[in-house]
Amino acid sequence: MKRFSRKKKWIIFLAVFLCVIVSGVTVFFACSGGGAAQPFEEQPSESMSYRLDPPDDGSLPEDHTQLENLGYIVGRLMSRGYYHTDSSSEVSANALGVTVNQYVEGGKNYKDGVLIASTFSRGEGLGAPSPVAMQKFFGADKAVIRSAVSSDPADWAGSETEWNAGEPSEILSREQYSSRYGLWGTEFSDYVMQEDTILSFEEIVREGEEYVLSFSLDPVESTHYYGNQMITMGGLSACPAFEYVNVTLRYTEDWSITEMRISEKYTSSKGIIKAETTGETVISYSYDEADADVSDYEEYFVRYAQADTTGPTETERTASDYLAEGFGSVLVSDRTAFAIEAKIGEKTVSGTALLHMSGADAGTMQFAVGALNVLIDINGGEVFLSYKDFNGRLAFADAMALLGVSGGFSLDSLMPALEEAIAGGTVSKGEGSAEVSVVLPLGDMSVPLGFGFSET
Repeated sequence: MKRFSRKKKWIIFLAVFLCVIVSGVTVFFACSGGGAAQPFEEQPSESMSYRLDPPDDGSLPEDHTQLENLGYIVGRLMSRGYYHTDSSSEVSANALGVTVNQYVEGGKNYKDGVLIASTFSRGEGLGAPSPVAMQKFFGADKAVIRSAVSSDPADWAGSETEWNAGEPSEILSREQYSSRYGLWGTEFSDYVMQEDTILSFEEIVREGEEYVLSFSLDPVESTHYYGNQMITMGGLSACPAFEYVNVTLRYTEDWSITEMRISEKYTSSKGIIKAETTGETVISYSYDEADADVSDYEEYFVRYAQADTTGPTETERTASDYLAEGFGSVLVSDRTAFAIEAKIGEKTVSGTALLHMSGADAGTMQFAVGALNVLIDINGGEVFLSYKDFNGRLAFADAMALLGVSGGFSLDSLMPALEEAIAGGTVSKGEGSAEVSVVLPLGDMSVPLGFGFSET
């Protein structure tokens, strides 16, 4: 079997390495936020939930219309002196064949006029939103928000999570909160549920001791404020375009809600790439006073209930953000030229690279470094090389085997390492510029990478 020299092995490495970087960062960009999105700014002048006082004439849900049942359910919950909710959401987005999942857990505790909500959000997949854990207190005209001590989801423990005891991360007015997180916490849901935002109802169904009410919401009018929350929590670059929002409520004969289920489908925009996204949310309700724990108000939030608003916190951009924004032009140009520089041993070589895009997918890449000329067929999975007297064609699988990577070439198999490398990247800021450093493991090699960005 012919043995490859160290120099030729490095040629192969450079070809495959650039393919991995371009393919990986292209997919990464598709799953990461782009520039700042514009929130829905119109402020609600009244409650965004249809509400009626439940009747006390002994009538049952089947004696009333579906809309009246919705109003009675909302009215019953809003009239209670205390309640507790637990919520669980799972969102799946697919772009360029890569799936990113986001999981959000949380709940609300309301008692004696005090409302405290918690949210725990984590993601899986390259470019998934950063993990976030926050606790919110809703006062008469402001929301006080603090974060968990740890940003590692493994350290979160639901109601036993250790929260930051220092200054709040944000103190927001109603207007500021609406632009950043959507509807106020006292609303029945994150969606506008009014008579004119409901497209259709299904027949009320009785199942044992409970009733089931299902309806579809207008995918545009009902999601205005919810879109603001999704931009903030999901790292989106624009409000999603909803295809449908379906709601199912379970409740008892006195209109006490026990469960809400929401199914939704929408197109989410991250940068210039649009991802087909589906989401499922389940919210359960408890009316046991012992479950409605608002002790954190006296222990922490009371100190800031009358404090001045601070406005939204400006999120520090990470290595992921810079790479996502910096490589954005790659996906809007048919051909993109790069200047590249590589250090092999003690020698530094430089050259050019040309990436050809096919739609939103990387098609081919050509680059030249000194006497090295390479054409990479990214979709076809082959590398064509010429270097002085060396000419050849190599499949990615064989190239990766030569580099000590088991299992051949698979972007999916390399994604975890690339995701970890980018997430662990460091940012060094200068005046009007930033440098991102990451270390990419490739087989038995660890490759340090540096990217320079202008802040303009």
